[in-house]
Amino acid sequence: MSEENQIKSQLRLQQILILILIGVIALLGLRLDAMTAKISATTSPAPTPTPPSALPYYKEIMAVLNPLEYSGVNDLLEKNVDLAVDFNKKNWTLTNIHKFDPKGNILLDHDRYGLCGELAAHTYKNIIPFLQDRYDILFVKAAESGFFLRQHTTHIVLVLIDRTTRERFFIDPSFKRYGREGDFKDYLFFEATDIQTHLKSLTKDVLFPMDVETPLLIRKDFLLCLGVESIDGKFNKDNFALAITANRRHEYSGRYVFTLSRQNGKTETLKDEALLSQLLTPEELRKIIGKVTAWFDAAAQRGT
Repeated sequence: MSEENQIKSQLRLQQILILILIGVIALLGLRLDAMTAKISATTSPAPTPTPPSALPYYKEIMAVLNPLEYSGVNDLLEKNVDLAVDFNKKNWTLTNIHKFDPKGNILLDHDRYGLCGELAAHTYKNIIPFLQDRYDILFVKAAESGFFLRQHTTHIVLVLIDRTTRERFFIDPSFKRYGREGDFKDYLFFEATDIQTHLKSLTKDVLFPMDVETPLLIRKDFLLCLGVESIDGKFNKDNFALAITANRRHEYSGRYVFTLSRQNGKTETLKDEALLSQLLTPEELRKIIGKVTAWFDAAAQRGT
């Protein structure tokens, strides 16, 4: 056998050995993964939810939470609610979006519909009478893995702190959840405020920077949001958009379901009829599109 043939034969043998080695490593890896998963499942059982009997005033608190619904649609459609765009300051405002009683308490539409901050304030007002003086109550900003992990979004929950034992119990009125911190593994709590600070943040008018959304509604595993956006880095009466987006639970990026946009003065409309018809009633859809269209036309005419 020539030297050249010997080299080729050695190379073929090496290739065969490498392929065999790769197969053995892959097989060992699969078996190791399976063993690891089995060990993990054995040593890390799913946490058991806190039983209602271990939660203070469980029945009373759930009686407050159960009627609530996460929705700002009815408030948005009120006749005196307007949307104003300031192209110079690069922001937009919803005016008269929050309503209050003579004592300054937030008013929910039909005493049940609101967004997280409103629902939390309503819950506080209704549970404080029977909690007596045993518990401190704070409002806590949180990230929640289902809907509220997108940029600029914060979610509001309540925390009850037992003044004697220092035990903490969390209440999320938006999702009607009540439990210990261990029951909220899908939340990240990052800032607490007292009642007065929270109520002061609930103003009649709410201002947002451009390219920032506000939630509208959670329905059928989707979160609908409304926002005012720039176009290709430009933000003026000839380059902006009013957009409604839909985010499916646990998905980071949403999709546009209704958008009115102007790019270099040219107006375009995008509408996802199929998804909108799943998430909104025909009456809600007609009213929302009518109001957003009126706001868009006004912004284009008034803009400077």
